[in-house]
Amino acid sequence: MAPQAVLYSDSTPNHVSEGDFGTVDVTTYSVEASPIDEEGEMAPDVLSVASPRSQQIYSLRESSADSVSGQSASISDSATTSEIDHDPARLSDLFDATIDESIEHAETRSSLMNLIGSLHSTGIQREVDLPKIVVIGSQSVGKSSLIESISQIKLPRDSGTCTRCPMECRLGRALQWSCDIHLRLAFDTDGVPLKEVNEVTFGSTLFDPADVEKQLRRAQRAILRPDIDLQNFLNDDDLTIAGKKPLSFSHNCVCLRVTGPKIPDLFFYDLPGIIANVREDGDPNDVTLVEDLAKRYIRQPNCLILLAISCDTDYENQGAGKLVLHDSNLTDRTIGVLTKPDRIETGTAGKWITLFRKEHLRSHHGWFCVKLSNPQELRGGISWEEARDLEKNFFLSTDPWNCTPYVWDRLGSKSLTNYLSITLTSLMYEKLPQIRWQVTSLLERVNADLDSIPEPDIKDPVHHVMRLALKFSVDAKAEIDGKPEENDEQRLIQSFHKVYNRFLDKVHKTAPRFRPWNRGEMESEAEASYIARLEEDTKGTGRILYLDETSELIARARTRELPGHYPFEVINRLILSSTEQWGKPLEECFDSINARFKATMKCLVQQTFKHFTHARLDQKVLTIVCDLILQLYRETKRSLNDVLSAEDLPHSTLNEHDWESCKITMMQKYREHRVFRMAHSTLSKKETERNLSIAIEAIRNMGLQVTEAQIFGLPFSDPRAAPALDIMAEVRAYFEIAHKRFVDEVSMHIDKNFVRKFSETIQDRLLARLGLTEPEAVQKCADWLVESPDVVLRRQRLVARKKILESAQEELMRHEMTRGS
Repeated sequence: MAPQAVLYSDSTPNHVSEGDFGTVDVTTYSVEASPIDEEGEMAPDVLSVASPRSQQIYSLRESSADSVSGQSASISDSATTSEIDHDPARLSDLFDATIDESIEHAETRSSLMNLIGSLHSTGIQREVDLPKIVVIGSQSVGKSSLIESISQIKLPRDSGTCTRCPMECRLGRALQWSCDIHLRLAFDTDGVPLKEVNEVTFGSTLFDPADVEKQLRRAQRAILRPDIDLQNFLNDDDLTIAGKKPLSFSHNCVCLRVTGPKIPDLFFYDLPGIIANVREDGDPNDVTLVEDLAKRYIRQPNCLILLAISCDTDYENQGAGKLVLHDSNLTDRTIGVLTKPDRIETGTAGKWITLFRKEHLRSHHGWFCVKLSNPQELRGGISWEEARDLEKNFFLSTDPWNCTPYVWDRLGSKSLTNYLSITLTSLMYEKLPQIRWQVTSLLERVNADLDSIPEPDIKDPVHHVMRLALKFSVDAKAEIDGKPEENDEQRLIQSFHKVYNRFLDKVHKTAPRFRPWNRGEMESEAEASYIARLEEDTKGTGRILYLDETSELIARARTRELPGHYPFEVINRLILSSTEQWGKPLEECFDSINARFKATMKCLVQQTFKHFTHARLDQKVLTIVCDLILQLYRETKRSLNDVLSAEDLPHSTLNEHDWESCKITMMQKYREHRVFRMAHSTLSKKETERNLSIAIEAIRNMGLQVTEAQIFGLPFSDPRAAPALDIMAEVRAYFEIAHKRFVDEVSMHIDKNFVRKFSETIQDRLLARLGLTEPEAVQKCADWLVESPDVVLRRQRLVARKKILESAQEELMRHEMTRGS
């Protein structure tokens, strides 16, 4: 469970009575585990202060929401609210409280803070949004003094802006005080991220707090003068070295790691103060640079913003406040802290007190107020302990702070530091599973990307090119053979099916459209009904012939035929009226197959040779592939034209059974429509069907067996109708056989002479045209295999990312193992 702090304090040597929190030594803090809610989310930390003097518990987290709005904390004894709230001893208790967690919870907090720092050291924050606290404030709001009050060390102080690069502060408990300083170099002089994050140790470990200020000053100079060797800064030799003008600001970071017996567990970044203008010799662009640097940190969702606002200037005029307090996405993560309360003008304290009620400048975490050392006290060498005593005395003796109970647990550096530690620990505990998942997922993705661009180990260039050519040939054959995959119409062979189906549909639309009735016999509406019964394609392109027009065609074509017979040329011309339309669908079909085939092979070339584009090996192979495709296209087109021209010859078929069966079906259909049409001209459909039934019944009563089909087969009264209907049935039957045969032949010719022949030919063509047996083949292949600089750069970046991710993963695993042990 996440750590949850419950703070108890008192200046008297008594104990809190046993209850929900157990017996706890006074003047100590106890940390308890935070519960997990029903949805698996961690409940907010509760930081409470209990004074045995009043036997009550005050929730610091609650105070940011409740007591800040003017409501008093809950009271657990019989004392009245007014008696307790105005007890000045309680304010003194809060300042006298010290942190003395149980070993278990101290280790948990320390472990999480160390993990945060370790992860930041790996550079993983480029990939993953890590929990952190970022301290921002406008220039000269006392931000450096605020950092000193939290970290218990002295920072460099100069006129103007002191902090000229981000400073990472990692604080933690230890038996002996020590300080290590590192430089994290992650950006070039223009602020562009480097491929790798390089963290270097700056000097040896310090064991005297008095040495920190000077070493930090040196470290910042080293950051601002990256052209000089780091060793020159350790003894101030850089001050005598001429060179490039130092940077005014830098994105690179000075990392401070302080541990000691009384050092709190905390991790934060101190950023350069927001400036409104620059010195006379300064760069005006620095104003934007510093603001952009702050935005880059605070826009990250897991960043807690510690916003310092000075009480000696209207908060509306402070740049850092403008940057944060008008954006709800930022105020939800903002912890406000007021500095320089001793500078508040007489009679204006009320507007600052209203902040604690959230009446203005709303902040989700509420506001704190601290009294920091003034310049005179700093010049006098005031110690950290003395500064805290002066801070306590100021709030105890100064109105309105000492008479406004609902702000008491928000006063002083200690309260602020404890709140920051608890809140950051809680956030880290909450986000830790997500961080583990993100690091693992990103590492898997990076490894997959690296696998796709393996570093070539090319000892034999000719053999390597040959292997690539063979791989392409094998992959092309596999694609051509077809891959049975469900719901994947984008595969080559599956996509051909759609083309051939469209081709079949277009050819079928050329079927001759016979009408077994005379032109003009019926109205267009009635005719449309009969056409629908014929089940013809209403959007067909075949020739339309009515019964009388067919009879006239037969009469005009007769030469020496016997009565009732007709020349074969009539049938041939009617068939040609359809087959002559097959050329365009054939061309469209083959062109579509060619385009799809060429696109697939081009994609396959790019996949196989994608790492060798720099010397255009991929283009060389693509040219060979396209040349072969063009050659096969021309050869196949000639064979397809032969198939098409065969349909212009006198038409015949050996498929007599299917032709005869189809003819009978079509004849029956045409005769039925003719009979019903003739009958419907004088009788209704119902009367026609009734008469037909009567006739069949009468014939059967004579002892003869007859069917409806046989009735329809009887000769028509019009002698010209029978030959015309016969021709209609024969032509339509032949079309049904011929158009399917034609479509099948076309698809088989394309498959054999174009698609499969490519698979059979490409390997030998590649090996021959690449010249792999020529004397200069070794040098030529070596030139082809030179990698693109873009590929080399991408691999380098991926390797750098992998190194960072693996380092982060190691830190996460180490933390997990430590917890398990």
